[in-house]
Amino acid sequence: MDNGVAISVRNVGKMYHLYDWPQDRLKQAFLWGREKLYREFWALRDISFEVRRGEALGIPSLPLRCAQGFGSGQASGATGFAVSEL
Repeated sequence: MDNGVAISVRNVGKMYHLYDWPQDRLKQAFLWGREKLYREFWALRDISFEVRRGEALGIPSLPLRCAQGFGSGQASGATGFAVSEL
């Protein structure tokens, strides 16, 4: 059964760990889940889409620096945009 769908994506997300101090990133590596030294920041959550044959798909990039600076006045703009025709 061919329904013309080239790409199907369901319930994906992107989460960043935000640390208050740079050294906490190293400490976290040695804690093995016993303690959480970070805050979770969900840049994307529960994203679903389909791309049919012949449609174009554009994906803007969100640099890590942008997500880390969220809410602190340090956010920068997107770094690029990829487009592909399927």
